Amino acid sequence: MQNNISVIIPAFNAEKTLSETLDSILAQTRKADEVIIVNDGSTDDTEKVASRHPLAPVIISTVNRGASAAINEGIHHSHGELLAFVDADDLWEANKLEFQENRFDEKPEVEVVLTHMEPFICSSVPQSSSRNLVFKSGPQPGYLVGTMLCHRDVFNRLGSLDVSLKTGYFIEWFDRAKTAGVSFYMLPDVLMKRRIRPGTLSQRTVNQNTLSNDFVEIARRSIIRKRGLNDGTV
Repeated sequence: MQNNISVIIPAFNAEKTLSETLDSILAQTRKADEVIIVNDGSTDDTEKVASRHPLAPVIISTVNRGASAAINEGIHHSHGELLAFVDADDLWEANKLEFQENRFDEKPEVEVVLTHMEPFICSSVPQSSSRNLVFKSGPQPGYLVGTMLCHRDVFNRLGSLDVSLKTGYFIEWFDRAKTAGVSFYMLPDVLMKRRIRPGTLSQRTVNQNTLSNDFVEIARRSIIRKRGLNDGTV
């Protein structure tokens, strides 16, 4: 039996890349049943680009609160039994949703399906500037919200992404999921392409104190969960 799939896209000032991202969703061999763009307080033409696209996504506009809050907002307004996510500058291979849904059919016990991903340098980046971009190249396991297809019930049980974390919010949620015994499967296929350019999250200059504090907090919570798991209190 086929479940409905909702795709949620957090978008902030994404006018230059959003259309290409939506094209990759439109091209899916397994069509999404619902596509929601959460316009996270953009000051450019993100909303206009979204409204003109033939995919005709649902558009929700909010004040700027960050990607984690935008994703939570999208989940709240979505209706699908299965939830997928993609940043407004990343791309999916055409068979992403099909391969992931097939894995659920083959292994009903699996609750979350991830895929491999591969970074690519945006064509807008001059060759002289591309040397300054720091990232791991080549195919790699995609432990990112943008590769994930999951059952809605996982979020119902674990709760939302933590909006108090400016960085690492998916790492924190993923750790919660592992501690709770959520069943994951990583597909070997590269089904997401992650755009690398100045201004993307991986390349932004982040306040080092905020970055450090967030990851210290994530590590602290993980240790507490593991202790609780070992002594039977989780």
